[in-house]
Amino acid sequence: MPFRVTIETLNTAVGKWLPATMPLDEEGDGTSIVVREAVTAIEGGALAVDVVVDATSSFLSLENEAIRIVATPSLDEQTGNLVFSDIALASGEAGLAGQARTLMLQAAGFFMSETYSFALREEFLALEKALERALNRELTPELTLVGSGQVRARNLRLLPEVSELEVTISSIGDVQVIGFDPKRAE
Repeated sequence: MPFRVTIETLNTAVGKWLPATMPLDEEGDGTSIVVREAVTAIEGGALAVDVVVDATSSFLSLENEAIRIVATPSLDEQTGNLVFSDIALASGEAGLAGQARTLMLQAAGFFMSETYSFALREEFLALEKALERALNRELTPELTLVGSGQVRARNLRLLPEVSELEVTISSIGDVQVIGFDPKRAE
């Protein structure tokens, strides 16, 4: 069954994780990026995210730098996480140094894979809770539905015309009706 998440919902979910600090301290130099704002849109087959970041390192100090990240999303069907490829950056101000650009690219990949996966996972968890409620309820005063299911996601599609992400979800589980007495039904 298709499950859609609007870009507005995704932006709200991602906003809960901001500001997001990402240490990129590979050489012990205190390098970090802080994402202060993130606004997402769909552009063709890619997600475009306008972020405002602060960056600090031994060679760089940026405050309120506007960066546009454009990346192609896909879904890791094993974990349900969003993964991104073809990540491209553009600065709001011309001429970021090569090292700063590399730093921003690392941060962009980390920010998108972690934050957007968490945000989408929250939506899936809400869906699993709704499934759990639907599978565990009283049907009549004498019959109770008892079950459990696990939601799996696959086939991520971007729908730019309605500004939504669509994921095909399925569920496998067990369901029982408790309380049915076949002798009494006769």
